[in-house]
Amino acid sequence: MATTNQERVGRAFELLASGLGPFVERHMKAMAGKGWLPEPHGPGDEGSPKDPAYLLRVMADAWDSAFRQRLTKAERNLVFELRETRNR
Repeated sequence: MATTNQERVGRAFELLASGLGPFVERHMKAMAGKGWLPEPHGPGDEGSPKDPAYLLRVMADAWDSAFRQRLTKAERNLVFELRETRNR
């Protein structure tokens, strides 16, 4: 059976999380220490460094404090674009 576009996008986000996770963790630990994981936003929102939506949310929420000095505005725009795409 052929791979659907939804499966392709899902796989792309899995790959994004595997590559982005260590980067986010490294920068968040440098900024906030070992307890860097943000508080859940609601029931069932535990957050996982393996979840692409979670990683993108962390990057967006902590942009000024953890990522602004390391990444460009174009890369910031990509974070927000990927969040929107994932949510759609």
